[in-house]
Amino acid sequence: MKILIMRASNSKNYGSLMMVANCIYYMQKNDPNISFIVDNIEDDGLERIKTASNYSNITSFKELGIKLRPECSNSNKLIKTFKYFNYSINFGKIIKKLNVDKVIQLGGDDFSEYYSIKALVIELLKINSLKRNLIDVSLIGQTMGPFTSWRKTLVKSTLKDVKIYTRDKTNFDYLKNILNLKNVDESADLAYLTLPNQNEEFIKEQAKKLTNNLNNYIVVVPSGLWKAYTTSKEDYINAWVSVINDLYDKKFNIILLAHVLSDTSSDAPIIEDIYSRLKPLDTNLILKITEIIQPVLAREIIANSKFVISGRMHACVSALQTGIPAIALSYSVKFKGVIGELNIDTNIIESSSDSLWKEPYKINNLIKNEYSKILNNNTSKEKIINEISKLESKIINQIN
Repeated sequence: MKILIMRASNSKNYGSLMMVANCIYYMQKNDPNISFIVDNIEDDGLERIKTASNYSNITSFKELGIKLRPECSNSNKLIKTFKYFNYSINFGKIIKKLNVDKVIQLGGDDFSEYYSIKALVIELLKINSLKRNLIDVSLIGQTMGPFTSWRKTLVKSTLKDVKIYTRDKTNFDYLKNILNLKNVDESADLAYLTLPNQNEEFIKEQAKKLTNNLNNYIVVVPSGLWKAYTTSKEDYINAWVSVINDLYDKKFNIILLAHVLSDTSSDAPIIEDIYSRLKPLDTNLILKITEIIQPVLAREIIANSKFVISGRMHACVSALQTGIPAIALSYSVKFKGVIGELNIDTNIIESSSDSLWKEPYKINNLIKNEYSKILNNNTSKEKIINEISKLESKIINQIN
């Protein structure tokens, strides 16, 4: 069997790579002869995916000479739109030539209006093109919507005969009851599964080396997607500086961890900006990890922390998967669904608000309130892990 996995294009987004790696790893456990194509065109992307999934029978768009998107350099807005439209409606013909048995498009929230309506329409046109060419398509680990205006009608007509697995009950209910889609099953995020090589001794040793054997630390993941929280980058950075200075004053050791290192919304530049403005401190007690690593290594670093504060949802997923409490700074419904529906105390702060970041004490007080709950709570590591383990069967079901 040959499977095309879409949304494998950014191996430097640890959340995305965790989902890709687990999809490949758990599918090949059922079929050792299965082969995969991934829609990746990064220079090192295929090797990162092979390493993360612990599987080698994979090829990429780059190796096959397939473009991930049309060439639009020096094109004006109108021509660029036309090129994307043309690419999307012919996408199915391109994939048909690969003789794949199935296309799996992974989540999370590309089918939404949070980022770009144009991007949403492009994705729907590509799905339509695959269907017209009689290619079997499944959408896995999805958080879809909410949709408004004409997009609701377009989504309903495009996806009415495409198999969809949501990653939370709230989204399942939305698709079933509001959009009236019949082909939907409830599942959970693929990243909640154990990663390939997780708990291996060589990963533990790499983590110790990378963290300089730091103990009793917390992990802080400031998202590079600052526009999802506030219109002012300056307010965003200043607020994070206030939060981290306050944590340092309370004698927490701190690791600033980049969890997404893509070109467009990398966490690394934001972390560098924050770090440069911190008050004088002992650099042995506050570390920044902004180089590109494997997500299983990032998970191991998180697994050894006291708790996590993160604007990246999948850093919180890695925390909970290893029994570590997480404070999630939410900017969309996906946080509430993927994290908030767990039957444990969750620490989600709705954080998309200019006023919340304008005065640093506001977000700082909310974070302090949440980690005070964590430090005073009796929720055991085992209880968190046990709750996550309940998700395993329905996660596996979507890729079997």
